[in-house]
Amino acid sequence: MQKKATIEVSEGFPFYFPEITGVVTVEAKGQINICTVAMHSHVSFMPPMYAISLAKERYTLQMIKESGEFAFHFITGDHASRFREAGLYSGKDMNKFTTFHIPIVPGVATDAPILEEAFLSLECKVKNIVSVGDHEMVIGQVLYEHYDPTMYREDGALLRDHLNVAVHLGGLQFIRVGEEK
Repeated sequence: MQKKATIEVSEGFPFYFPEITGVVTVEAKGQINICTVAMHSHVSFMPPMYAISLAKERYTLQMIKESGEFAFHFITGDHASRFREAGLYSGKDMNKFTTFHIPIVPGVATDAPILEEAFLSLECKVKNIVSVGDHEMVIGQVLYEHYDPTMYREDGALLRDHLNVAVHLGGLQFIRVGEEK
């Protein structure tokens, strides 16, 4: 086995990848937006809570603070490049859903758009926002799940033979991992 390299972590940590890519959608004051997110996790089963971390200067974060809600989506690797492209632009300057042909449907409990192409979407109401260094962690209570039943077993486990997720390798590198549906 090759000896591992060791570095002191003082100005960010460059070797935390890979991460499964997620997508956040939000609606505030009649405007909708979308943002790719690498830092996210479930943080509680009861009540169900999901956390996302967004850079403090992100327009999406500003919109979430205004609306008090968001939706988080898991996408297949087949869609990774399109969502990566959408992440290169600010929603202040364009409607990314129209520009990148991203189909959406209305949420059930929130005004956040639900991505038709996501295999799992979580509608969330903001419960807390915590400053964590150069990011803010938004913790949302999951109100509804929208999922593709062909991707899951009855107990909620993802079917291994349908695994096809977008993975962020760092920078602007995204890949598809798993089998095609």
